[in-house]
Formats: sequence, structure tokens, C-alpha cells
Amino acid sequence: MNKKLIMIISFFFPGIGQIILGEVKKGIVMLIIYIISWLLFIIPGMEY
Repeated sequence: MNKKLIMIISFFFPGIGQIILGEVKKGIVMLIIYIISWLLFIIPGMEY
């Protein structure tokens, strides 16, 4: 796969690039941390 395309995918979804390149455990950990950080950012912001 083209490395520029992997870089663009990783920009929007951290960890996916590592999974594509074969570093599955590292990629999954990064993706989980990314999702948790977004949840921690969004959920407190739901107060109106």
C-alpha cells in the first residue's frame, strides 16, 4: 500500500497505519486510546 495513503489514514484514525504496516498490537492500543480520549472529551461537553 502507498505510504502517503497510510499517512493520511493515520491522520484521521491513529493506529490504523500501524495495523496496516503489521504492528497490530501497537495499532490497536493507539486506536483504543484515541477512542477513549474522544469519549472523555465529548461526554463532559454534553452538559447544557
